[in-house]
Amino acid sequence: MDQGPSTSSAVQHFGGVVVEPMNESRPLPTSDMDHEASLLCIVDDMCTRDILDRHLGFVTHKTQEETFATFSKKDLNYLNQQKMMYIDACAPSSCFTIERCAMFEEDGDVGAKVIAAKALKSGTVINEVCGRLVTVRESFLKPGRNDFSVVHSNYSKKSQLWLGPATYANHDCESNCDIHYLRSGVACLRTNRPIRGKLEGAYANTEPPLVAKSFLQCAHCLARFRFKSWLVRHLSRHVDIDNFSCGECGESFSRKSSLKRHAEGHDSLLKKFPCTLCPKFFTRKEDAAHHEKIVHLKLLTHKCIDCEMTFKSNKEMQYHHNRCHTGLKPFSC
Repeated sequence: MDQGPSTSSAVQHFGGVVVEPMNESRPLPTSDMDHEASLLCIVDDMCTRDILDRHLGFVTHKTQEETFATFSKKDLNYLNQQKMMYIDACAPSSCFTIERCAMFEEDGDVGAKVIAAKALKSGTVINEVCGRLVTVRESFLKPGRNDFSVVHSNYSKKSQLWLGPATYANHDCESNCDIHYLRSGVACLRTNRPIRGKLEGAYANTEPPLVAKSFLQCAHCLARFRFKSWLVRHLSRHVDIDNFSCGECGESFSRKSSLKRHAEGHDSLLKKFPCTLCPKFFTRKEDAAHHEKIVHLKLLTHKCIDCEMTFKSNKEMQYHHNRCHTGLKPFSC
């Protein structure tokens, strides 16, 4: 009796993308983390092969991860979401294009770069240049194969594989874009300064490039800074020793400017700026204005960068942003 093609020789078609089975002798991933990383590599190779390579007219770099024998419905949905990222990036209506790049000889003339088709303002979220993030073990990464787009966190000490159209954003030059988390497991780029139209991005030596910015990140928290001097000043918050003490009350501070501002509060003669709504006085005009806004007028001055919600403090805004937009949970039990 003819039983039809076996599982090992079957080919699945999904949304125009050919899903080929793997060699049955290949062992399954040893953990859920390895499985998710393998799945991302496989579906991204499929998308670049069937969408990006046809768009460019040549074969781009692949992770060369062996495909699975079968794909679940969840895996196919995962593939469809990755495919839509590339379709959006290659669409004629996109404000970016992906083109051939031959800047590095080691790429074998199969590199690609992102070109901005129009001018962009600082703070623009570039949804078309995005990618999926998955946490990977160092043992999973193979030099020269699947380690070309990895995001490292100095805070969590973990590495994340970042695959999608964002892979082709420059990671080598001074940047004009930051990594922007759209939702859990997906990130795109956001400009940190104006970009003129028709500028090259990934693997480009034009200025300014389209590239995710490398920040100086604090090793103790999630704070990031553009300059080393700012990071050094911030690190004093994590040091137990306070070098500057108040002679009136004994309270200690890590910075001289903080002590000076505190000491002004002990001198009643310096409190010459009254609150117009209560009997309190302040040593600085801006302190009195801030007091009125927050305590009496209850003005919400800190606006979320991803939605229209406002908050009375930066701490509350950051908590909202991490919980509702980035999905970050930096503090473990």
